[in-house]
Amino acid sequence: GTSSVLPGGISTYSASVFFACTWYNPSFVKQGVFAKLSQAAGALELQRLYSTSGSQFYSIAQSSSNGNCYIGGALTNANATLIIKVDSTGAKQWATTLATGYSQSQAAIDSSENVYVLVRGNLTSKTLSISKYNSSGTIQWQRNLTLPFDVSGSQSISVSSSGQIFITSGMVTAGLVYYPVVALLRPDGAGTGTYTIDGQTYTYAASSYTVSTDAGTFSTAALTVEVQTRSLSSITTTSATDNLSFIETAI
Repeated sequence: GTSSVLPGGISTYSASVFFACTWYNPSFVKQGVFAKLSQAAGALELQRLYSTSGSQFYSIAQSSSNGNCYIGGALTNANATLIIKVDSTGAKQWATTLATGYSQSQAAIDSSENVYVLVRGNLTSKTLSISKYNSSGTIQWQRNLTLPFDVSGSQSISVSSSGQIFITSGMVTAGLVYYPVVALLRPDGAGTGTYTIDGQTYTYAASSYTVSTDAGTFSTAALTVEVQTRSLSSITTTSATDNLSFIETAI
Protein backbone atom coordinates (compact mmCIF):
# COMPACT_ATOMS: atom_id res chain seq x y z
CA GLY A 1 0.00 0.00 0.00
CA THR A 2 0.92 3.67 -0.10
CA SER A 3 3.14 5.00 2.69
CA SER A 4 4.74 2.49 5.09
CA VAL A 5 3.67 -1.01 6.09
CA LEU A 6 5.64 -2.58 8.94
CA PRO A 7 6.32 -6.31 9.40
CA GLY A 8 3.77 -8.23 11.40
CA GLY A 9 2.53 -11.74 12.18
CA ILE A 10 1.66 -14.47 9.70
CA SER A 11 -0.23 -17.77 9.88
CA THR A 12 -1.96 -20.29 7.62
CA TYR A 13 -5.32 -22.04 7.75
CA SER A 14 -7.03 -24.15 5.10
CA ALA A 15 -5.92 -22.73 1.73
CA SER A 16 -5.26 -19.19 2.97
CA VAL A 17 -2.48 -17.11 4.46
CA PHE A 18 -3.45 -14.67 7.23
CA PHE A 19 -1.39 -11.58 7.96
CA ALA A 20 -1.56 -8.84 10.60
CA CYS A 21 0.62 -5.74 10.36
CA THR A 22 0.77 -1.98 10.95
CA TRP A 23 0.15 0.64 8.29
CA TYR A 24 1.36 4.23 8.51
CA ASN A 25 -1.14 6.10 6.38
CA PRO A 26 -0.13 9.20 4.37
CA SER A 27 -0.77 11.34 7.48
CA PHE A 28 1.56 9.01 9.44
CA VAL A 29 -1.25 7.75 11.63
CA LYS A 30 -0.76 4.11 12.65
CA GLN A 31 -3.53 1.61 11.95
CA GLY A 32 -3.68 -2.16 12.21
CA VAL A 33 -4.28 -4.17 9.02
CA PHE A 34 -5.63 -7.72 8.82
CA ALA A 35 -5.34 -9.44 5.45
CA LYS A 36 -6.03 -12.84 3.90
CA LEU A 37 -4.41 -14.21 0.75
CA SER A 38 -4.57 -17.48 -1.12
CA GLN A 39 -1.68 -19.85 -0.44
CA ALA A 40 -1.52 -21.02 -4.06
CA ALA A 41 -1.02 -17.70 -5.82
CA GLY A 42 -0.90 -14.98 -3.18
CA ALA A 43 -4.12 -13.45 -4.49
CA LEU A 44 -5.76 -11.05 -2.05
CA GLU A 45 -8.96 -12.50 -0.55
CA LEU A 46 -9.74 -9.76 1.96
CA GLN A 47 -8.14 -6.89 3.86
CA ARG A 48 -9.47 -5.07 6.88
CA LEU A 49 -8.37 -1.81 8.51
CA TYR A 50 -8.82 -1.33 12.26
CA SER A 51 -10.57 1.91 13.11
CA THR A 52 -8.89 2.82 16.40
CA SER A 53 -6.27 5.49 15.72
CA GLY A 54 -2.80 4.52 16.87
CA SER A 55 -3.48 0.78 16.61
CA GLN A 56 -0.55 -1.47 15.75
CA PHE A 57 -0.56 -5.21 14.95
CA TYR A 58 2.58 -7.25 15.72
CA SER A 59 1.72 -10.94 15.91
CA ILE A 60 -0.98 -13.46 15.10
CA ALA A 61 -1.85 -16.84 16.65
CA GLN A 62 -4.36 -19.00 14.81
CA SER A 63 -6.49 -22.00 15.74
CA SER A 64 -5.80 -25.02 13.53
CA SER A 65 -9.34 -26.31 14.09
CA ASN A 66 -11.48 -23.32 13.06
CA GLY A 67 -9.14 -20.58 11.80
CA ASN A 68 -9.88 -18.10 14.60
CA CYS A 69 -7.09 -15.50 14.77
CA TYR A 70 -5.78 -13.81 17.89
CA ILE A 71 -3.84 -10.64 17.16
CA GLY A 72 -1.24 -9.20 19.52
CA GLY A 73 -1.02 -5.46 19.09
CA ALA A 74 -0.80 -2.11 20.83
CA LEU A 75 -2.62 1.19 21.12
CA THR A 76 -0.11 4.04 21.16
CA ASN A 77 -2.82 6.59 21.98
CA ALA A 78 -3.93 4.60 25.05
CA ASN A 79 -0.44 3.39 26.07
CA ALA A 80 -1.75 -0.17 26.16
CA THR A 81 -1.40 -3.67 24.80
CA LEU A 82 -4.19 -4.66 22.39
CA ILE A 83 -5.54 -8.19 21.90
CA ILE A 84 -8.16 -8.87 19.20
CA LYS A 85 -10.02 -12.03 18.22
CA VAL A 86 -11.04 -12.29 14.56
CA ASP A 87 -12.66 -15.28 12.87
CA SER A 88 -11.41 -16.74 9.59
CA THR A 89 -13.76 -14.46 7.61
CA GLY A 90 -12.18 -11.32 9.11
CA ALA A 91 -15.08 -10.56 11.47
CA LYS A 92 -14.09 -9.13 14.86
CA GLN A 93 -15.23 -11.18 17.86
CA TRP A 94 -13.81 -9.07 20.67
CA ALA A 95 -10.95 -6.72 21.57
CA THR A 96 -9.42 -5.93 24.95
CA THR A 97 -6.56 -3.77 26.19
CA LEU A 98 -4.12 -4.03 29.08
CA ALA A 99 -2.42 -0.82 30.24
CA THR A 100 1.13 -2.20 30.09
CA GLY A 101 2.48 0.38 27.67
CA TYR A 102 2.54 -0.03 23.90
CA SER A 103 5.62 -2.15 23.22
CA GLN A 104 5.44 -4.96 20.69
CA SER A 105 3.23 -7.78 21.94
CA GLN A 106 3.50 -11.45 21.08
CA ALA A 107 0.45 -13.75 21.29
CA ALA A 108 0.12 -17.53 21.54
CA ILE A 109 -2.83 -19.86 22.13
CA ASP A 110 -3.35 -23.33 23.58
CA SER A 111 -5.68 -26.08 22.36
CA SER A 112 -8.64 -24.48 24.19
CA GLU A 113 -7.90 -21.10 22.59
CA ASN A 114 -6.77 -19.52 25.81
CA VAL A 115 -4.61 -16.58 24.76
CA TYR A 116 -1.22 -15.78 26.27
CA VAL A 117 0.41 -12.41 25.60
CA LEU A 118 3.98 -11.32 26.27
CA VAL A 119 5.04 -7.67 26.20
CA ARG A 120 7.52 -5.32 27.78
CA GLY A 121 5.70 -3.82 30.76
CA ASN A 122 5.79 -0.13 31.64
CA LEU A 123 6.59 -0.69 35.31
CA THR A 124 10.35 -0.45 34.71
CA SER A 125 12.70 -1.04 31.79
CA LYS A 126 13.44 -4.43 33.38
CA THR A 127 9.88 -5.74 33.30
CA LEU A 128 8.16 -8.32 31.09
CA SER A 129 4.38 -8.63 31.32
CA ILE A 130 2.64 -11.98 30.75
CA SER A 131 -1.15 -12.23 30.70
CA LYS A 132 -3.72 -14.96 30.00
CA TYR A 133 -7.23 -14.61 28.54
CA ASN A 134 -9.90 -17.18 27.76
CA SER A 135 -11.35 -17.54 24.27
CA SER A 136 -14.07 -15.01 25.18
CA GLY A 137 -11.52 -12.33 26.02
CA THR A 138 -11.86 -12.45 29.82
CA ILE A 139 -8.53 -12.04 31.58
CA GLN A 140 -7.53 -15.01 33.74
CA TRP A 141 -4.35 -13.65 35.32
CA GLN A 142 -1.51 -11.20 34.73
CA ARG A 143 2.09 -11.34 35.92
CA ASN A 144 5.26 -9.27 35.83
CA LEU A 145 8.66 -10.89 35.43
CA THR A 146 11.25 -8.38 36.60
CA LEU A 147 14.75 -9.10 35.32
CA PRO A 148 18.02 -8.01 36.95
CA PHE A 149 18.96 -5.99 33.85
CA ASP A 150 17.13 -3.96 31.20
CA VAL A 151 14.98 -5.86 28.70
CA SER A 152 16.68 -5.92 25.30
CA GLY A 153 15.87 -7.10 21.79
CA SER A 154 12.70 -8.91 20.83
CA GLN A 155 10.51 -11.28 22.83
CA SER A 156 8.60 -14.43 21.91
CA ILE A 157 6.07 -16.76 23.53
CA SER A 158 4.88 -20.28 22.77
CA VAL A 159 2.50 -22.75 24.43
CA SER A 160 3.04 -26.50 24.42
CA SER A 161 0.31 -29.10 23.79
CA SER A 162 0.08 -29.59 27.57
CA GLY A 163 -0.39 -25.87 28.19
CA GLN A 164 3.10 -25.04 29.42
CA ILE A 165 4.17 -21.48 28.60
CA PHE A 166 7.62 -20.75 27.19
CA ILE A 167 8.89 -17.20 26.90
CA THR A 168 12.18 -15.75 25.66
CA SER A 169 13.74 -12.32 25.83
CA GLY A 170 17.09 -10.63 25.96
CA MET A 171 18.55 -8.38 28.62
CA VAL A 172 21.54 -6.06 28.63
CA THR A 173 23.78 -4.85 31.44
CA ALA A 174 25.00 -1.29 31.91
CA GLY A 175 28.28 -2.49 30.45
CA LEU A 176 26.52 -3.66 27.26
CA VAL A 177 26.82 -7.37 27.99
CA TYR A 178 23.85 -9.20 26.46
CA TYR A 179 22.16 -12.27 27.93
CA PRO A 180 19.30 -14.43 26.63
CA VAL A 181 16.52 -15.35 29.05
CA VAL A 182 14.30 -18.43 28.64
CA ALA A 183 11.48 -19.22 31.07
CA LEU A 184 8.95 -22.05 31.39
CA LEU A 185 5.85 -20.79 33.18
CA ARG A 186 2.86 -22.62 34.61
CA PRO A 187 -0.51 -22.26 32.82
CA ASP A 188 -2.31 -21.26 36.03
CA GLY A 189 0.09 -18.40 36.77
CA ALA A 190 1.52 -20.16 39.84
CA GLY A 191 5.16 -19.96 40.84
CA THR A 192 5.31 -16.33 41.91
CA GLY A 193 8.27 -15.41 44.04
CA THR A 194 11.84 -14.16 43.97
CA TYR A 195 14.59 -16.31 42.50
CA THR A 196 18.36 -15.98 42.45
CA ILE A 197 20.19 -17.26 39.38
CA ASP A 198 23.95 -16.86 39.10
CA GLY A 199 23.87 -14.18 41.78
CA GLN A 200 21.13 -12.14 40.05
CA THR A 201 17.56 -11.65 41.28
CA TYR A 202 14.44 -12.36 39.20
CA THR A 203 10.96 -11.57 40.55
CA TYR A 204 7.76 -13.19 39.25
CA ALA A 205 4.71 -11.46 40.73
CA ALA A 206 1.05 -10.65 40.18
CA SER A 207 0.41 -7.36 38.37
CA SER A 208 -2.63 -5.09 38.28
CA TYR A 209 -2.63 -3.31 34.92
CA THR A 210 -6.03 -1.89 33.99
CA VAL A 211 -8.10 -4.06 31.62
CA SER A 212 -10.48 -2.34 29.19
CA THR A 213 -12.67 -3.23 26.23
CA ASP A 214 -11.67 -1.66 22.93
CA ALA A 215 -14.56 -0.55 20.72
CA GLY A 216 -12.61 -0.38 17.48
CA THR A 217 -14.14 -1.86 14.34
CA PHE A 218 -12.84 -3.34 11.11
CA SER A 219 -13.65 -1.81 7.76
CA THR A 220 -12.75 -2.89 4.25
CA ALA A 221 -9.34 -1.55 3.26
CA ALA A 222 -8.11 -0.84 -0.25
CA LEU A 223 -4.34 -0.89 0.09
CA THR A 224 -2.54 -1.71 -3.13
CA VAL A 225 -1.15 -5.23 -3.45
CA GLU A 226 1.70 -5.71 -5.91
CA VAL A 227 3.57 -8.78 -7.10
CA GLN A 228 7.23 -8.56 -6.16
CA THR A 229 10.12 -10.18 -7.99
CA ARG A 230 12.82 -11.36 -5.62
CA SER A 231 15.59 -13.93 -5.84
CA LEU A 232 17.42 -16.09 -3.33
CA SER A 233 21.16 -16.59 -3.43
CA SER A 234 23.27 -19.13 -1.58
CA ILE A 235 25.83 -18.01 0.97
CA THR A 236 28.57 -19.87 2.79
CA THR A 237 28.49 -19.61 6.58
CA THR A 238 30.96 -20.68 9.24
CA SER A 239 30.48 -21.71 12.85
CA ALA A 240 32.71 -21.88 15.89
CA THR A 241 32.40 -23.32 19.37
CA ASP A 242 32.23 -20.86 22.24
CA ASN A 243 32.50 -21.51 25.97
CA LEU A 244 28.93 -20.53 26.79
CA SER A 245 27.11 -21.83 29.85
CA PHE A 246 23.41 -22.16 30.66
CA ILE A 247 22.32 -21.58 34.26
CA GLU A 248 18.80 -22.40 35.44
CA THR A 249 16.57 -22.61 38.49
CA ALA A 250 13.14 -24.14 39.16
CA ILE A 251 10.03 -22.17 40.08
